Amino acid sequence: MDNNKVNEGKQNNNSTFLTIILVVIAFVGATLPFHYIPGDFYVFPKENLTFNNTFIFSDDIQKMVDRYNNCQNIFEQQAIKNEYLHQKLVERRLILNKSNSENPLSENESESSDEKKEGSLEELPIVVRKKFSEWENYLIENSIFDYVTEEDCNQEEKMLQLYENDKYPMHIVSARYLSCDLNYDEIDDYVISYSLDNCVQGSGRGNDIIVLKSESKSKYQFDKEWAHNLKKAFLNYAKETVGDDEYVFLRDGYIYARGLNIEDVRSYEVSGTFELKGEGANCCPQIKGDFKYTTSSKEFFVSSVTKEEEPVLE
Repeated sequence: MDNNKVNEGKQNNNSTFLTIILVVIAFVGATLPFHYIPGDFYVFPKENLTFNNTFIFSDDIQKMVDRYNNCQNIFEQQAIKNEYLHQKLVERRLILNKSNSENPLSENESESSDEKKEGSLEELPIVVRKKFSEWENYLIENSIFDYVTEEDCNQEEKMLQLYENDKYPMHIVSARYLSCDLNYDEIDDYVISYSLDNCVQGSGRGNDIIVLKSESKSKYQFDKEWAHNLKKAFLNYAKETVGDDEYVFLRDGYIYARGLNIEDVRSYEVSGTFELKGEGANCCPQIKGDFKYTTSSKEFFVSSVTKEEEPVLE
């Protein structure tokens, strides 16, 4: 009996040891030959078998950019450009390689790009502006924001009648865009943030986002899912944090996200600031902070969050 127990113990130990060996082999097999960019959901082979730079995050890409920009001369810059990893990141457009060596490199979609990456709606190509006007028709047809045309908004009597019928008519008063190559076709796509004002001289305001993705240089389509997923992640955060909120809420299947302010867009990440009013607040945002949204995992991360307590009347 004792010998049997000893043998069983040895077999268990051997089995555990074999499992460990197999796990180690699998880990080495998965990490040694490949680079992984989690934020971009991208895997590509390494030039040599090594554990260096197995996982590459946004901060790592920025360090590579800084290393290039801090070079003392063009020979050092050219040496970096010849590196395998640098070339792969340029191919993936995660780093923008400038043709003029006197200009610095930039991480893709950053403000230091030599291409214009943000501006007012009037600066967009005419094909994009025309497409955006179709979005206004979509808002009207689906009664989103109780949206009305600019012409109707200026008809005071008509707007007051809508208001008396429990409508709160609104119209777009300004818009700005951020551009980014979201689908890797080397054509700019556009994330457009627009602000709305009411047409009844009230205090209500609003803002929203829409995404235009390129099918070609002359053809764009709305990507409602991209915008919806971002706003849904914000809505879920609001529900977990304050419950019902006047700045972000769901109505008839459409998510209103007044408190979301996008400041930077990349193919794999969106960042900016947010505000929540919260239940019981009587005037102003109670919670403010910064956010980052990862497009692949649809996760919404917050930082630098501040909360203002509602004043108590004595």
